Amino acid sequence: MRVTFLLAATLWTAAWAGPVHAEAVSGSLLSEFVTIEEEFERDNRARELAGQQANIARNEFRRGDQPAALARLKQALETSTRIRGIRKRTVALVNIASVQAEVGDTQGALRTAASIESLTERDSTLRTMALDRAKVGDLASARQFTDAIQDNSKKTDASRYIEAQENAKSLGF
Repeated sequence: MRVTFLLAATLWTAAWAGPVHAEAVSGSLLSEFVTIEEEFERDNRARELAGQQANIARNEFRRGDQPAALARLKQALETSTRIRGIRKRTVALVNIASVQAEVGDTQGALRTAASIESLTERDSTLRTMALDRAKVGDLASARQFTDAIQDNSKKTDASRYIEAQENAKSLGF
């Protein structure tokens, strides 16, 4: 919407400079606008495809085919490299890392999480993966994810949850 407004405002301003100038500016801006819109759509398609590939990998793992799941996650990572927008790439990488953790590829999940540009999103992803792994009893992976967290609050939160899971396990729960 903002791009559309800027395009309209620039065209209106160019119209005051005369018809020849307005036509040159409108052609140039229109091609830039189309390029931005096309890039936006390419990013959307790549993000959606990476998400679908990660979900297929999850299903392959649940059917007992871990090698196929890992291969599919590799495809999802390759797809995510085509996403230029930081936010959309982050969404794809968070999803991929979560599935990597779920299928037992802890090192892959750590590498994928490390590639998330936003420290806040990276730490949130690591914390979520640590809690998820602790819930299913994979405390070794949960600790690895916790160790990678940089934010002290999130690290403490994950550590306490893992400790509580260990205590519950030792009591037979």
